[in-house]
Amino acid sequence: MTDGPSPQRGRAVVVCRPGRTSSRGSGLVVPVVAVGGIAIVVLGPAILATLRRAATSAWATDEQFELFRRYLDHRHADGGMADMDIFEFAAMMEETPVRTRVFEYRAAPQDGRARRDGPLAAVCLTDVLDDGLSLVYSFYDPALSDFSLGTYMILDHVEMARAAGLPYVYLGYWVPGSRKMAYKARFGALEIYKGGVWQDLGDPQAH
Repeated sequence: MTDGPSPQRGRAVVVCRPGRTSSRGSGLVVPVVAVGGIAIVVLGPAILATLRRAATSAWATDEQFELFRRYLDHRHADGGMADMDIFEFAAMMEETPVRTRVFEYRAAPQDGRARRDGPLAAVCLTDVLDDGLSLVYSFYDPALSDFSLGTYMILDHVEMARAAGLPYVYLGYWVPGSRKMAYKARFGALEIYKGGVWQDLGDPQAH
């Protein structure tokens, strides 16, 4: 057993520490201080300024599943999860051995309705561990693909971890050369757990 965070549910992860973030296995890490606050000016589109996060229990809803299916059909139609039905989705969301929360991100409605009734833009299934937040799976409206919602949710979890005094944010496995996982290597001051030791990621191409 090595020093550092230990992901639950058998997942490797990316983590944030108040000065660094790290990940387990083939994971990565992002320093919390380096990331700073969630900067809408960096993330760009005005819609991000209207998003509001709400934490719910680990319970699947039809609305979440509909968004999940649209996301898979658009982003991962040939992936291993492409054939998941609502029962498998519910199992993923609800069957957990640890404390788990579902974070829903909704945009402000344009018709005067309460913000909580706004359209569901993104969802993140998150395990709440003793030493950090582990992002199990996230998905978003494919119509918003150009708005960096995946990055937005990572930065939002870094902010939540910092506010809660948690030292790590786990971002999951990182597979060198995987185009769909390349975004994880774009954060600064990353570390990778490789060969039984933590080390700076350095040049992702070197792995």
